[in-house]
Amino acid sequence: NDQATGDKENLVEPEQPDVIQQNETIAAESSSETSQENEKGTEETNKRPQMVPDIEEGSTVIKPKPTHLKNYASKDSGAVIMTHSVGCKGADNLLVSSRDKYIICPCEEKQFVVISLSEDILVRTIKIGSFEKYSRIIKEFQVLGSHSFPVDNWMNFGTFTASNVYGEQIFELSRPSFARYLKFKLVSHYGDDYYCTMSHIRVHGSTMMENFHQDLQDSEEEIEELNERIRGPTIKEPEAAKNRTISGHENHTEKEAMPTKQQKENTTESAHDE
Repeated sequence: NDQATGDKENLVEPEQPDVIQQNETIAAESSSETSQENEKGTEETNKRPQMVPDIEEGSTVIKPKPTHLKNYASKDSGAVIMTHSVGCKGADNLLVSSRDKYIICPCEEKQFVVISLSEDILVRTIKIGSFEKYSRIIKEFQVLGSHSFPVDNWMNFGTFTASNVYGEQIFELSRPSFARYLKFKLVSHYGDDYYCTMSHIRVHGSTMMENFHQDLQDSEEEIEELNERIRGPTIKEPEAAKNRTISGHENHTEKEAMPTKQQKENTTESAHDE
């Protein structure tokens, strides 16, 4: 009886069907939620851009040349109007990109304007724009440069002649030079109107630091080219000559390894004496 009582105490009552069904439902829901989270994570991973190497192995990096030239004679670049002829109005309009604004001056008076750039610039290109149709447009103008202002003597960058057309015209300096201040003297105009106008002036070039880096890069390329000339061209040995050299070396090694007849006789005599 005691043994039967102990067996009854060790017995575990089976779970009710409702409890089993509830547990299976909870497990299924948990598994479904986990599966949805995994699928969501996979979709987010697939949406992310894949990382790829920038260049192929062994290829050369070629830096693209800039397509947009910086205008150093603009308000955004820090340029300001230092002074201009008395009769002119709206000189600040030369430093903004707007076809509806312009500097206007009586054509019979002397016309000039001095622009201060943000720093010393190696001036290479000058652009002028004229879009106002009911006025004279620029024909000849002179460009002067200086590192300080005011000054008594200016560097002459040249006198240029524009075409009798509306729009923007480009002028290249024959000798690019550094300058912080530029003076534009408007010498003559096309037409017979009372007022003369100009819409904007643009100055393109490079800073001292940019010019220094460019000169350094050019110097390194020249040094590398000179070293290649000193080393001379690499002469590749013909395949036939290479094979002859290898074959001759192998034959020479075999001859050294094979004993001569005299060596064999000496070896035999030594063994007989012993």
